[in-house]
Amino acid sequence: NTSADNASWVITSTLLGSAVAMPIAGKLADMYGKKPVLVATSAILLVGSLLCALFDQLSLVLIGRVLQGVAMGYLPVAMSFVRQVLPKPMVNSTMAAVSASLGVGGALGVPISA
Repeated sequence: NTSADNASWVITSTLLGSAVAMPIAGKLADMYGKKPVLVATSAILLVGSLLCALFDQLSLVLIGRVLQGVAMGYLPVAMSFVRQVLPKPMVNSTMAAVSASLGVGGALGVPISA
């Protein structure tokens, strides 16, 4: 029971949040470490998901979706974490698997969850 414009804003708000958060999350991970940034972005994702799940007002859903987009800042941090943690022979295949799952997840998850 919403307009196409509202649904479009719900999807766009997530993308805007992620575009802003990705470079900032990378810098914060360099300054404070990867683990605190991964934990913080997971908490932000939880809050955004709860907002979207519990409320049906457009303004609250938009805020929740922006928070979910901000949580996408964990992607570059997770990629660098893979390089740091895994043995060198496993890095390329793991990075490919992570990239593929992110592509499929992003392509399907954002519109389906909206």
